[in-house]
Amino acid sequence: MDSFIKQLTSSSYWTLNKDLCRSIGLQNTLVLQHFIDLQYKLFGGKEFYQQQDRLQEELGLTEWNIKTSINFLVKEGFVSVEKKGIPAKNYYLISEEKITSLVGLNSTNQSGGIQLTGKEEINSQRKELNNKIIKKKKINKKELSNKRIEFSNELKSLITLLDE
Repeated sequence: MDSFIKQLTSSSYWTLNKDLCRSIGLQNTLVLQHFIDLQYKLFGGKEFYQQQDRLQEELGLTEWNIKTSINFLVKEGFVSVEKKGIPAKNYYLISEEKITSLVGLNSTNQSGGIQLTGKEEINSQRKELNNKIIKKKKINKKELSNKRIEFSNELKSLITLLDE
């Protein structure tokens, strides 16, 4: 059993932060953590580029899933993207401040180390993200309800016309 665990964890693994997974979802966290690995392990903490086909190969996600996650990460401020070069490539830069604030870490404290800010802050940010999602769903439900009413009224008027 020990050799089995050692083989699984020795290489080809991902490290995912549970708080990030709970807050922004597993797929978005996977893409974000991969970007963090690229920026800090391969590109020395500087902006980096990565082609879509390479991301698909390394993450095992579809092109649509990757684009959706990247759009979410950019929109929420976890990652910034800039097109550069000829041919143009997307260059990404991780927002340490956004990530550390979401997972309850301060990048520095008085002693220069990492400091936990507490679960209350994590929960409030998680609730804020959830509220945004709920608001979008409520708007869609209201629109659907209005369309049902319109359709019902049109149907009633057509029935009235047919009866005449």
